[in-house]
Amino acid sequence: MTRRVLFLPQNDNHGRTTALLAAELRGYGVEPAWLNLEGVFHQPLGGLASAVPAIDSGLQTARPFYVCPPWQQAAVVLRALPRVGSWVAGFDQVVAFNDGALQRAVLAAAARQGSTTNLLIDAMITWPTQAPTIRTWLRDLLKRVGRLADRSYLSCLFPSDVGLFPVDRVFVPGIHSARCLSARGAKAGSIVVAGLPRSQHSPAPELPSCVRNVLYLTGAFRWHDLPDVAAAQLRDVKALAGLCRQLGINLTVRCHPRDDRRQYTDLDLHVSDPNEGMDSCIARHELVLSIVSTGLIDAILLGRPARMFATGAAWQAFRNAFAADPAFKPITSIVELSRELTAYVAAVDPRELARQRERLPTLVATTGQTAVQRIVLTLLQG
Repeated sequence: MTRRVLFLPQNDNHGRTTALLAAELRGYGVEPAWLNLEGVFHQPLGGLASAVPAIDSGLQTARPFYVCPPWQQAAVVLRALPRVGSWVAGFDQVVAFNDGALQRAVLAAAARQGSTTNLLIDAMITWPTQAPTIRTWLRDLLKRVGRLADRSYLSCLFPSDVGLFPVDRVFVPGIHSARCLSARGAKAGSIVVAGLPRSQHSPAPELPSCVRNVLYLTGAFRWHDLPDVAAAQLRDVKALAGLCRQLGINLTVRCHPRDDRRQYTDLDLHVSDPNEGMDSCIARHELVLSIVSTGLIDAILLGRPARMFATGAAWQAFRNAFAADPAFKPITSIVELSRELTAYVAAVDPRELARQRERLPTLVATTGQTAVQRIVLTLLQG
């Protein structure tokens, strides 16, 4: 029976989910812990250190891992490899929240010692549609080479796509994400539709009557090696800021943990506190815009209209994403954005949120404590 579970959180959302799952696991006599890689990822974990015991990785980098060039990332992974066995020793299960290079190294070590390996994806899965170039062709080739190595430590030195590393189980928010993983060739032993533990359905959301405050959620597109989309996002934010000023709307930009905040603060925009939780940030705004953030789902759950806003290269890359669903009424031009914002200033149509909520069950099976229990009961099966 499972007695010890090691979590691999990377950011605040992972930290919140870890704390929820750890509290539930303790009720079943399971001892939770988390691997402290804050010195590598440089992202806040929302007070997790005071809630769950930590295992110190001993790894430190001057810059966040995701902004380091590939050779520096490889050097960090090589430093980690002699240590990963000690990190996972004595744990029956390991739960990672993504399968980046360092997480794959830990998962591979756990598999070698006979532990059950889990990947908990607490975000919507989307793969961009990219025009073929020498750069994309080379990266895809490297990904395929890395997948040939599978659970060997060599695979940790190659780029990868989320959810495709061979773990025993992968937890996803809903049927949509499960279908995406299956279509891409996921090698997990099983795909479990678990929901979003960190999010909560609002039983009777207070729908805003009009829009005075807009929240834009950025994506980390440079980190995902999508420079054209990153440039399009910045242009869109500039256009959005100009329209908001004309209409007397307050605009807040909330940066993805792996996005560069400086490019927005340099524009004299209000950028939210990175330590503020997603829910409270959304609650202070009447409309949420993004290209593809899972925060759009959180907004709908909290009773806020959520729209995909993507023009040019951003729209072309993500025109097949979950946020491009007709329920989200994607905004794909600045002219359309101006028209929609003007309408929102006058009034919010309650039918819009109703349509979006009807679409939710396919995207997110369940939330909150129900999702926590679903995941924990699965983990207890070993």
